[in-house]
Amino acid sequence: METVLCVPEMDCAGCAQRIQDRLRTVDGVDEVAGQPV
Repeated sequence: METVLCVPEMDCAGCAQRIQDRLRTVDGVDEVAGQPV
């Protein structure tokens, strides 16, 4: 696991994607795979 830092001045699509992935797995379900984590 790597720490991802988001800076408002930096528009980082990769960082935004990481955040979306993290939010997606918070409830224990990976929507991409459709399988429980």
